This record gives sequence, C-alpha cells and structure tokens, in this order.
Amino acid sequence: RDKNIDFSLNVSTDCSFNGDARDLMEVLGNILENAFKYCEQTVRLQAANETPHQLVLRVGDDGPGIPTALQQDILKRGARADTAQTGQGIGLSMAVEIISGYGGSLELGTSTLGGAEFVISLPC
Repeated sequence: RDKNIDFSLNVSTDCSFNGDARDLMEVLGNILENAFKYCEQTVRLQAANETPHQLVLRVGDDGPGIPTALQQDILKRGARADTAQTGQGIGLSMAVEIISGYGGSLELGTSTLGGAEFVISLPC
C-alpha cells in the first residue's frame, strides 16, 4: 500500500471465459498479489481471446523477475523463491491446479517492463 503502484488493465471487448468466475478470481488473485508484492512501481494485466478458443491473460511487473532456474520450482506447492517476504508458497501451485483443471497452461518469463511475466492460457 505504500508503493503508489501504477496499475494498467487492458481487457479486449471480445474476452470470454467459460468457467467458474471464482476459479478465475482465485488464479488472478494469487498472481496479481505476487506482482504487487514484488514490483517496483508498475503492474500490467492484459486479457484477450488470442484465438476463438483461447483466452490469454498476461500479468507483468517491473520487479526483479524470477531467475530462470527457479521458474518451474516456484509453481510447486510449498516452494518459494523469496523467503524474506511473508507467504506459504501455495498460491501459485493452487493457480496451476485450477488452470490445469480447465486444460490450460501457465508459463513464466520476463515482462516487457523488466520483471516477471505470467502468461495464463485457458480454453474458452
């Protein structure tokens, strides 16, 4: 709350998700919480149907990013890349479970802002 974060939201008008809204809120809540926790000042959320059958959500920030060697590990239950911050290491694994339940995927990379980027692909 003390960061004065610049948050931008870009959602395509044709965006749709054919699942439980609570599941989508859980996934985005966990990923956005991490983005806000680790960003320096900027968080971006983009959502669009990239094909008629695929919803893609991108959450990026301008924080330190996630080392490539840790990107797959942090998606496992109880795993954490940063032990200095509070948390139990279950949020991202819950997101993976929900996304997988819909037949989707979660990929990690580097945001154009310089920090981490989470790319969620879900069938629609």
